[in-house]
Amino acid sequence: MERGLTILNAHDLPDPLVLSTPTIIAQLDHPALVADLSGRLSRIMPEGTTVTVLVGVGTAEQRVDHADVASLDPELASIATTLYIDAKPGGLLGAIHTMARLRRECPWDREQTRETLVPYLFEEAAEFADAVAAVKDDEDWSGIGGVSDELGDVLLQVLFQAVVASERGEFDLDDVAEGLRQKLVRRHPHVFGDVVADSPEQVHANWKEIKESEGSGVSESLLDRVSTHSSALAAAHQVQQVMAEVGFDWTEVGGVRDKLTEELSELESAKGHSEQLDELGDVLFTVVNLARHLDIDPDLALRSAVSRFSARVRLMEESGPLAGLDHAELESRWNQAKRQQ
Repeated sequence: MERGLTILNAHDLPDPLVLSTPTIIAQLDHPALVADLSGRLSRIMPEGTTVTVLVGVGTAEQRVDHADVASLDPELASIATTLYIDAKPGGLLGAIHTMARLRRECPWDREQTRETLVPYLFEEAAEFADAVAAVKDDEDWSGIGGVSDELGDVLLQVLFQAVVASERGEFDLDDVAEGLRQKLVRRHPHVFGDVVADSPEQVHANWKEIKESEGSGVSESLLDRVSTHSSALAAAHQVQQVMAEVGFDWTEVGGVRDKLTEELSELESAKGHSEQLDELGDVLFTVVNLARHLDIDPDLALRSAVSRFSARVRLMEESGPLAGLDHAELESRWNQAKRQQ
């Protein structure tokens, strides 16, 4: 028993289900419970994991079976059926253990620092955004699987940074999770306290007020809140949002459309590369403003457009290489691909 023992009631399993010690799951008294447990365990345990099923415990017909965790027989359900699990951890706990081992034993992982890992976080976040933009609809399970996979890569960066910090005696993953939990509770007094917030706008206003009260109180500019590491689209959106909060904004989307027309006209009249650069920047800045007023994430919208364009190009290439085709042939291929989408 030096490894400990966890006893769980199948009717009241924790979520997430973390199996860090040998575990007994009792009260498997309904086929639906067995089927649901089999599905949950197969998602967090290595493929092919075998578990022990104690059937008819305390009766004359009691027996011990062994079964693949992914194919537990619902017909084994009864008040006297119990599951015993003693396997390598999977799911979140398994990922944490795997990351810790990689840090100890992999030469590349060992040499990484907090600073060298930062570019990978940006890269993985961008790939996650690409995966989200590539999902066609709620029935696109292949695309949704891609989102899950890329989100795992983002999680890896969180685990990696936590391991590095833990080695330095600064904080560990539990500190990160508990800090987040406390922040969520603190910033949602309408859920965990007695503050009333009946609309998303009230929630946002409360969040902003609480967040500002948590800061140092020293700020030279409203724009100090804008991240210097954001993409240009994100930075434009953040700047505009900050100014909108103090009332410097169009009251309706029509004003933004008029501004966009004005900026396009100025771009058309621009002379020389430098002036064109400035005017095109103004056009893009206004497009971000338009997206904000339409409640659309400009980065996600652009990624979605790139994804659609790329898919259409690949359809064009199915008819043969594009290099060497004249404009009319390329246009024909494009229109054909467009009809196929």
